[in-house]
Amino acid sequence: MKVLNPESNNERFKEKEIPFLHHIRDKNTLDISPIETIKKIIKPVDIEDIEKYKGKIKIIIFTAVEIEREAALEHMNPITKNNEILKVHIKFFTYYLGKIGKYDIILTQCNKGSIQRDGIILASQFAYNFWHPRIAILSGIAYGLKKGEQKKGDVLISQQIIPYDVQRFGKKIIFRGERLSSSLTLKDRFRNIEGWHYSLPNGKLAKLHFGNLISSERLIDNKKLVKRIKNEFPDAIGGEMEGAGFSASSEVSDIQWILIKGICDWAYKKKNDYQKIAANASISIIEHIFNNEYALKGF
Repeated sequence: MKVLNPESNNERFKEKEIPFLHHIRDKNTLDISPIETIKKIIKPVDIEDIEKYKGKIKIIIFTAVEIEREAALEHMNPITKNNEILKVHIKFFTYYLGKIGKYDIILTQCNKGSIQRDGIILASQFAYNFWHPRIAILSGIAYGLKKGEQKKGDVLISQQIIPYDVQRFGKKIIFRGERLSSSLTLKDRFRNIEGWHYSLPNGKLAKLHFGNLISSERLIDNKKLVKRIKNEFPDAIGGEMEGAGFSASSEVSDIQWILIKGICDWAYKKKNDYQKIAANASISIIEHIFNNEYALKGF
């Protein structure tokens, strides 16, 4: 599939090839091959051009790094009759309007973590106030905490978010953060998945893991700290950096939310070799749910 991206005033669009698949669009998936070729255009538009979409698109997907955003864009389809994904800049943030499966969606990328000025807290609050969505999904990459039970490329789905950094740090560490639970409806939809297959480079299929996730502002790359986290929270299945702010912001805004992230490492001896695979695994399970036009009916 050819995607056209804005490049400069002298070159309006730049073409690049992206394979088009029904469920999984990644060269690392071995069991699905391209079935059709269409042309998508990422079209920059002004804020006035997207007024009709405000309050109409009920789903927003947040990402925090480029590889997560690019994975989502590869799975997005045009929202207009002219095969266009719309790209709009609104103050501090950029949004892409398109379709995944049967649903219109808004995609955006914030900065890493929760508390930076363009981190997930302020980015989500701005998006909720402007777009008025009903469902928010945080998609991307995470680390696993159950290495014997998990593998890189598996997908973590949040039951609860554990805000790790809210602590009383004295002779004894006391964790004081409130755990927030993902939307009951969204947890139900992802728990009742059938027919999803995502092949990893070693030929094995990715699996889903439901559980509680650590969320910390720190990018953890330390085996001793990982061991400590496991002892402190034996129920945690993985961790990442944006969930605490995302869950809190969504709760106070009355937004149905869930976190879906693929495992790219174990939070020590970090490498980047599985980031793209994990990001695509995350968005492919979202697409699988979105292919069911009745899954989110009523929101």
